[in-house]
Formats: sequence, structure tokens, C-alpha cells
Amino acid sequence: MQEHLHNMEEDNELKELVSRYEAALSEGAPVFFDLDEFIDIIDYYLDFGLLQKARNALHHASRIYQSSSELNLKRAQILALQNKREKALELLSQMEAAEPENTDINLTKAHIYSDMQQFDKSIAEYIKASEGEDQDLEDIFINIAFEYENKGDYLSAVQYLRKALALNPDNESVIFEISHCFEQNGTPADAVAFFQEYLDRNPYSALAWFNLGVTYSQMEAWEEAVSAYDFVAAIDEKFASAYFNKANALGGLGLYEQAIETYKETFLYEEPDAVTWYYIGECYEKMGQFREAIDHYHKAIRLNEVYADAWMGVSSCYQQMENLPLAAKYIRIAIEKDTDNPEAWYMLGDICRLEDDFRKAIESYQRVLELDPERPDIYADLCTMLFRDGSVSEAQDTIRTGLALYPDNPQLLYHQIGLNYLSGHIKEALRLLAESYEKYPADMHYIFDFEPSLRQDPVFLKYLP
Repeated sequence: MQEHLHNMEEDNELKELVSRYEAALSEGAPVFFDLDEFIDIIDYYLDFGLLQKARNALHHASRIYQSSSELNLKRAQILALQNKREKALELLSQMEAAEPENTDINLTKAHIYSDMQQFDKSIAEYIKASEGEDQDLEDIFINIAFEYENKGDYLSAVQYLRKALALNPDNESVIFEISHCFEQNGTPADAVAFFQEYLDRNPYSALAWFNLGVTYSQMEAWEEAVSAYDFVAAIDEKFASAYFNKANALGGLGLYEQAIETYKETFLYEEPDAVTWYYIGECYEKMGQFREAIDHYHKAIRLNEVYADAWMGVSSCYQQMENLPLAAKYIRIAIEKDTDNPEAWYMLGDICRLEDDFRKAIESYQRVLELDPERPDIYADLCTMLFRDGSVSEAQDTIRTGLALYPDNPQLLYHQIGLNYLSGHIKEALRLLAESYEKYPADMHYIFDFEPSLRQDPVFLKYLP
């Protein structure tokens, strides 16, 4: 509270300083302020993006303090903001030659190089700055880590984040950033090792336990995740996200009733939100309690009527209850709320398929293909619908396109076999059948997904391995 009041006082003092400066300008009075005051005025304008006012303040300050390094740094920053970065760097290099010990020059160069996406040069400048006296090493190490992240070198980023954490073990943003880096690098086992080591030294860090739980969840090590979230709640019972994530992990274990109760525990510490009601609905849906699921999906919708996933959840329940008209109604509402949602279009296509409305199914699947072409199942389903609608040539083109992208996908291979057989290309179908069965014997059911009647086709059945 005291820190908040202190910040308010500083803000008020800064605003009063800027008001005095602007009043002097408007009255035509001599503009004279201390150097530090001019720096504060320039920074105020830069913070609000008032570049021209910052330049004017710099002009007035430079007339009084002609050889000020601080003002030259501000001049370089303003040049960089004007997209005159090379000119800014030239000025800074001249300053560095005269003041090699001034690490503020290196920090300013580092920021400019970062904006230019010259990350190695930025890192080099930060490292130079870190070798100076009285530097905020924690902040410098964090900035170096960000530059490595910009390069996609997450392991090097972790090294510098660990250096920052060694200086301030309670820096929560660094703990989160380390977790993010391990996730981006695809090395969750390293993240587990890091957090376990950190917790050996800081066993009461709720945040570290939480991030350990997140990592276990990413690994689908659900029991370990639940245990980690339990430690979070034991240390800080008001850590609402821990209950939410624990509920997700319980869902991963198939313990849906426990998950529901745990989701509801979040409401003790924060206001109910649409996402939590949605996940509760999903648990009921997975238990086959569709009416309860629909009720909770509607609770989510009441809090956020554009939440497409909740409308999709209602549709999914009605589809499983074999009420296709209502399923279609709600999935269309979901699409109205989020017209570029490929999952919603896929669900609409599946419903139209069940209703034997092949044309609308095709249109929906084609929309999925436009929105998310990198999924092999859509090529298989679109091929099936095109064939059943009599568009054999288009079906063949679709399956060829899919196989060009995913040549070893068993679903597409077996669909191609069924399509060739039913199109009269029997020799080609049998050749592909022998090849595919040798590689993917357990996936032959995909032929019957393409055309279920083949299960009763005596001619076809005699060719099966």
C-alpha cells in the first residue's frame, strides 16, 4: 500500500513538472530546469509516444547542457524511434569512444540492435554492460535471455534466466519464463529436473510447484501433476489456478467427478467464469450425463455468449443424444460466433453426413480444408462424401492431394484402396491393399469407414489378407 502511494506521489510530481515546463513554453518565459528534470520530461513524452514534444524538450535542454551524455543518449533513443537507427548507432559509437566506461551507451545500443532484429549484436552489448560497475545484473541477464528467445535458442535463454534467478530467487516472472523456454524447446524432462532442483532449495515456492505441475501436465503425467498442485494449495490455499489445473489433471486420469468438485473449488477464490463452467460441462459430457453437460455449457454461454466452444459442447451433446436437428442448430450458432473455427465446421460436416445431406457435408468439409489443411483426416472424410455424392473424379483428386502431403497415412491409404476398388480399378486396389496391409495391418478398418457395405461384399472379402 505504501509503495502504491509512493508511486502515486511520484506520478503527481512528474505531471506537475511537465505542467510547469509546458506553462513556461506557452508564456514565452525562459525554459530552465535541472538536467534531471529535463530527462524526466523527455522520458514522460517518450512514454506517451509524444515524439515531437520529446524532441522539443531535448532541444531546450541541449541549449543549456551542451555536453551532456544523458541528453545524447536521449537523442539516440529519439533517432531510433524516428527509424534513423543507423544514425543513432553512429552517435552512440562516437560516445562510446569518448566514454568507454559508460555502460548506459551499451544498453541503449542493445535495445536498438534488438529492434533491428540483430540479436547477436544486442547480446554482445548487454554482455559489455554487465561488465560495468553498479549494474542491475538481474535485469541485464533477463534481457539477454529474451534476445536468445528471439533467436529461438531457448537453452541459452534458460542459462541466463537461471543467472537472474540466482540473484533474485523470488522473481516470479523469471520462473514463468524458464518454464516457457523449456516448453518451447520441447524438453519437459529438463524442466522437471530444474524445478525439482529449485524446490530442493526453495520448498515453499508455490509458483515453482505450480510450474512443475504444468510441466507434468504437458507430459500427461497426471498423477504427478495432481501431487504438485496439491503442494501449491497447501502453501497458498487461494492460488485459484492450482485448483483449475488440478481439475484438468484429474480429468486426464478419467476422475471426472473429482475434477468437477475441484473446478468448483476455484469459485471460492475467484468469480465463476465461462471457461470453468465449460470444463465442468465437458466432464459431465465425458461421463455421458448429457443433460447436466448442456446445463453447464449454458452457464458458460450466459457469461460469454460468443464462447464458441460452449455452443459446440451443446451441439456435441445433442448429437450423442441422436437429436440431429438440435445438434445442427447449435453448431450453426457456434459458427456464427466464430466463423473461422475449423472444429465447428468439421462438426457441422459430420452432422450433415449423419443426415445424409452430402452436399452440405461437402461444403462444410471444404471449409475445414480452407481453414486447416494440415490435418489428414479431412482429406479422408471429404473424399468419402464426394464419392457418395457421385463426384468420383473430385474424390480421387482429394485423396491424391492428401497422400501427396501425408504419403504414409494409413487412413488415407485405405480410403484410396476402397475408392479404387469401387471405381473399378480393382488390380490397383489389390496391389495397394497388399502393400498397406503389410505396413499397417491394424488399420484396415479404415476401408470400411470409407464404405461400410464392403463388409458384406463377398467378392471384396475374398481378397482380404
